[in-house]
Amino acid sequence: MKLPRILKSLLLVCVLLAGANTVRSDELAITITLHENGEGNLQGVDANASFAGFLSVDPGPGGLSAALTFDLLSPPGLVAGDLLLLGDTLAISDVIRFNTAGVEGFAVFYSEITSGSGELADTGFPTLNYINMLTIYEAPSGTTTYTPTAGQPGFVEGARGLVSYVISSSEARTIGVPESGSTILLLGLAICLLISPCALEPLHASGLSRCQRGVTGVIAAG
Repeated sequence: MKLPRILKSLLLVCVLLAGANTVRSDELAITITLHENGEGNLQGVDANASFAGFLSVDPGPGGLSAALTFDLLSPPGLVAGDLLLLGDTLAISDVIRFNTAGVEGFAVFYSEITSGSGELADTGFPTLNYINMLTIYEAPSGTTTYTPTAGQPGFVEGARGLVSYVISSSEARTIGVPESGSTILLLGLAICLLISPCALEPLHASGLSRCQRGVTGVIAAG
């Protein structure tokens, strides 16, 4: 699904206004849930928005032609790489790949093909991996939380709070409202608040903050 032009403009403004503020705040932490059936969810900064994955060509090393892909809405400074999850037999059960292309960022969910499997991610694995690769153990419950640090796959260098990923297999389902224009907009605004220090600055004499004045200008120009 293509994002509306005005939302892409809004996100671009947020990235440009991220500035040099490098202080990270737990209050601005954000959690992105990715389910192997194609459901996605973002929580944080007083927001709860659902979004859907889609099958697409994986441009990463050894990527498949139809892999479950989630659009992460251009997180600033997303670190590319592969996250490998080991199951109880110490074999790879899932691969979460983070791809970057220009200012855009995507997560690709790969899962092993097993008897009776039918989730969108059950395609097998890429034939090659990124050099930047990290291996962790999958939680027995099927829901694994991963919070990358600097340089690790999925780390967002421009975020002002911690970004965590909840990786869910068929044993657990995400909870949220169906994707719509309003939830996509809410998702974009949540990321805007996460990365933009102007969200906390005092109001201008006009009654608008610098961020709000910038967004107003984008809307007027659109």
